[in-house]
Amino acid sequence: MVRALIVGLSSALAAGVLVGVVSRILMRAATLAVGGEPGFSWGGSLFIVLLYAAAMVPGGLLAATGHRYRWLSAAGVLFLFVPATGIASEELTNLDHLSTLRLCLVGVLGLSIYASLVVLPFVTVLMLRRLERIFGSPRRSPDPVPVGMQR
Repeated sequence: MVRALIVGLSSALAAGVLVGVVSRILMRAATLAVGGEPGFSWGGSLFIVLLYAAAMVPGGLLAATGHRYRWLSAAGVLFLFVPATGIASEELTNLDHLSTLRLCLVGVLGLSIYASLVVLPFVTVLMLRRLERIFGSPRRSPDPVPVGMQR
């Protein structure tokens, strides 16, 4: 059970870091596309990545233990939609000066950020399966041979 929890936590953290970094790069590209001044801080970027990872921890733990409510990792994604929408509405307020091409680019980048949120639980499960193959599946132990059926 402890190994399952460690694998679940590790998969959630790895997926959160991986997708969080990609999402942060997309956020910076969207800011540059609107002609904004891209503010960068290690603290802000680290917070985004940790928020992605933390949102996946419950789902990763449930999936690792084989719990039937592992779909709750979608709740973490819904949680992330709130700050993503708030940040997008703050960063992308004045789009009147943009050309059609640049406006399309901003739209594609914005949709890509939301797509990274949707992909996050799938990446978490993918990481979980990979870690289970590497370290052995802690949830699937061989069934004991019933007494009397032993050779």
